[in-house]
Amino acid sequence: MKNFFFILTFFTFFPYIRLLPIAGTGDTQPWAITFSFLFLLLFWRKKKALIKKEYFYLFCVFIFSLIVALLSGFSIFMLRTLIGYLSLFVISLSFYHFFEKGYSLSNFHLKLIIWIWGGVGLVQRFVYPSFLSFLLPRASTNVVRGVVSLAPEPSYYGIMCLFLLFFSVFQLRSKWFSLFLLFQIVFLAKSSLLILILLFIAIVCLFIYRKFLILFLGIVVFPLTMIPLVAYFMPETRIYSLIKLFSEDPLLAFQIDASLNDRLSGIYFSIKGFLENWGMPSGIDTYGAYVTEELKHQTFFIESVITTTRIMSAYGAMLFELGIVGFVVPVLFYRAFKRYFGHDKQLRWAVFLSFSLLMINPVPIALPVLAFLFSYLMCNQYQKTASYANSTAN
Repeated sequence: MKNFFFILTFFTFFPYIRLLPIAGTGDTQPWAITFSFLFLLLFWRKKKALIKKEYFYLFCVFIFSLIVALLSGFSIFMLRTLIGYLSLFVISLSFYHFFEKGYSLSNFHLKLIIWIWGGVGLVQRFVYPSFLSFLLPRASTNVVRGVVSLAPEPSYYGIMCLFLLFFSVFQLRSKWFSLFLLFQIVFLAKSSLLILILLFIAIVCLFIYRKFLILFLGIVVFPLTMIPLVAYFMPETRIYSLIKLFSEDPLLAFQIDASLNDRLSGIYFSIKGFLENWGMPSGIDTYGAYVTEELKHQTFFIESVITTTRIMSAYGAMLFELGIVGFVVPVLFYRAFKRYFGHDKQLRWAVFLSFSLLMINPVPIALPVLAFLFSYLMCNQYQKTASYANSTAN
């Protein structure tokens, strides 16, 4: 049982490591869901366990996605999408049983995970750019972009760091590890998308906690200090060029930068499709045909760079593919955050909205750490956060 937990945890926090060259698996490797299935089969064979209603709802989401997929027609992309919804249910349920039996992610192992991600990133940045890239299905980067560490591309590296940042703040309660993760996002991954998300998270948190003066000063002072700093430390990077564009014309920045244009289109067209279909499911693997037609009637998004098969938004994909049923997952996560943070409404909303800002962007539904986070929240009590608040107040 203990070995199962460590193996599953390893593949959860290192989801892109490829042990075997399995065709058609995409970036996220199938090892976390495979070991989750094995564990559940062994666990239920020995003990008949009831499923909590929250996990039953996740199972219902998967069943609904299966029905929608069967009505949409078979394709490899459809199969990957179904595995994503199944992963969210199976992996989270496995970790729920582990947590209920007393297993947990220790501070030592959490620090080790952060150091491994950061250590590989540092070696790639300053010593050998292709370090450990043979373990990955792909490594998409160049001299202008950041390093990938143990992820397929810099933005995925940044996404993993942002998830780890949550555990660093609320479990490790360490400002040094939190700063190290922020350093990885800004200076190693150099992900403009994640830096933009961090800025929006800061704005949301300051607004919720009514720090309006700090918010105003930040909006005024931040551009004046950030542009010279980035120009000095990262003059040839994509981040610097984007900051210059944003300072001149924010809309122009989204139009000129292909990556941001692609990601914004995923958010816009998926929500537009959901609303135009009156909350009904649009089907799985139908987004490509829909967005191809939509691109003919607008000039803002660049047709040549739009990903017409995959929706570059986790929430957007759920709503477009499943219709109003797609709201079930965000609602369940809100309930999980409410369970974890108890009656601290400000903290709960600040963290949930920060999480939602990330999920509006291209977070794969099949990402194992997403399922881990759900059960982590469900199986922890508010006292942990309350003790953290008390310790920082004293």
